[in-house]
Amino acid sequence: MQCSSLDLTLHVVQRLFSRQIPIADVRFAVEHGQEIASYPTDKPYPSVLLLAFPNQQPLHVVVA
Repeated sequence: MQCSSLDLTLHVVQRLFSRQIPIADVRFAVEHGQEIASYPTDKPYPSVLLLAFPNQQPLHVVVA
C-alpha cells in the first residue's frame, strides 16, 4: 500500500511513544505489511489490519 502521508491520531502517537515504536516502522508496515484482516464495514472508514516485521519484530497496524 503506497501512501504519501500518514495521519496519526493522538491515541496512536501516545502508544508509539510509550512503546518506543518509531514512525518509520509504522510507515514500513503500511508500505510493506501483509494484510491479515479486512474490516469493510468499519465506521467511519473501512480498515485493514497489516502485519510487518520492521527490524525483525512483529508490528500490527490498522489503517483506514
